[in-house]
Amino acid sequence: MESFSKRILEFSKSKDFVGNTGEFSFVVKSAELNSRFFVSLNRENIGSISYESELDGPFLGIFHSLCKLFSNSSLDRVRTFAPRELESFLRDSNQTPSVPGDQFPTQFIEDFKKVLLSSYLAFFAEEDISGWCARENATYVGNIKAIKEFFTLRLNMMNYFSEQNIEVNLVHLAGKEVVIEFISTVNSLKLAPTSLSNEEFSVLAKIIGTIIGHDQINLVAE
Repeated sequence: MESFSKRILEFSKSKDFVGNTGEFSFVVKSAELNSRFFVSLNRENIGSISYESELDGPFLGIFHSLCKLFSNSSLDRVRTFAPRELESFLRDSNQTPSVPGDQFPTQFIEDFKKVLLSSYLAFFAEEDISGWCARENATYVGNIKAIKEFFTLRLNMMNYFSEQNIEVNLVHLAGKEVVIEFISTVNSLKLAPTSLSNEEFSVLAKIIGTIIGHDQINLVAE
């Protein structure tokens, strides 16, 4: 244990952020780490985060620290957070590294950010989704109308996208293939198809599929 910082060892024993209540939850897994996190909201910001895990030992201090640092934070704070900030936060005053050698779970922290953001997006975008769905056996035109209305009146009105100056537009619909584009609200230029993470993209695919009555769609960004 002497190879770990005193700070991470202290946090690993704390129960301050152990819990299982929230408005939504998500799981983050890696080869060594596995935890479910629970998120409560303060309006449209992160209110509090707690976790539960079957693991034991110093790395629980990582879960504790993520909950501590991201509670009462904005989405922008989550997006811009770098794993090295957490490593620095967990060092002792004498600069003892938080974990020995190269064991610091950088990828786990990156995955935590992506899944937290995509879970937040799903929670708000799927709210009252039935009210945005096309009618059963809707025509091609009806499906297009339903998707465009959802994008214009719901999705693009969310702070989630407006804070990033991103607008999502429908380009083409052909059966189960849906083509979208991302436009900058600053200069109206087309943004890269990779403007959203794979996790966020999967959320959009699920939502659009629900709107037009398909369990699975082929969502493409151009």
